Amino acid sequence: MQLFAIFMNPLLCALKSTLMGIRVGRNSHKSAVIASADDVTLLLTSPSEIFKLQAILDQYGKACGAKSNIQKSKAMAVGM
Repeated sequence: MQLFAIFMNPLLCALKSTLMGIRVGRNSHKSAVIASADDVTLLLTSPSEIFKLQAILDQYGKACGAKSNIQKSKAMAVGM
């Protein structure tokens, strides 16, 4: 599990620095990524961020051989 966490850190940092994120609560910071164990939840603010996400995932996949499991992925529009 520690090895997984080490390899996930660059991906999570890239996602946090690229995606806008949303504010949950009045005094909280904006968050675009929620990660726990082997699960990652992304909070995108616009459809254009999907292309940014795809570029980051492609670059990460080329670097370490990881792939997204599209069958286990879901999207939900909120407040549109």
